[in-house]
Amino acid sequence: IQNYLTILEQTYTAIPVHSYAKNLGNELKKSKKYYLYDIGMRNMLIKDFSKPEDRDDAGVLYETFILLEIIPQLLPNMEIRFWRTKYGQEIDFIILKNRKPYCIEVKSTVKTTEVPKNIITFIKAYPETQCVIIPNRSVAKKVAYQNIPVVFCRHEDMEKVFKKHVLES
Repeated sequence: IQNYLTILEQTYTAIPVHSYAKNLGNELKKSKKYYLYDIGMRNMLIKDFSKPEDRDDAGVLYETFILLEIIPQLLPNMEIRFWRTKYGQEIDFIILKNRKPYCIEVKSTVKTTEVPKNIITFIKAYPETQCVIIPNRSVAKKVAYQNIPVVFCRHEDMEKVFKKHVLES
């Protein structure tokens, strides 16, 4: 499987995202997540072209969309990772800018602007976190957790929000 994933990576068909950890025993350090550059190819492979809001795999589609929005904006002093603990907590994307983390947690739907528990856990482990962005389908609001901005935005506004809260910070 690793050989096939390497071929997909080398032919620019799949994007590998490495895990993020700072020597904490409960974090997964050597794992990767892969995303296809072309969501249409993924849809063709699973034979499902219905609207994202009508699908069970909408989360993966939104994550891929957000990743494809972020990648072209990355600067030389930035890299993209994800965070996952062995207890199952995960943050979809950690942008490291000058080695300081910015969290992006993609959601299909959000009902409240309450800060998710996985974000709270990450901030406790990494108090140097600069910002959290939570792209979703409906809620746009800025709140804070321990003086760290938490920005809820619509998926289609991610490019603008990323520029304002990550690139220009």
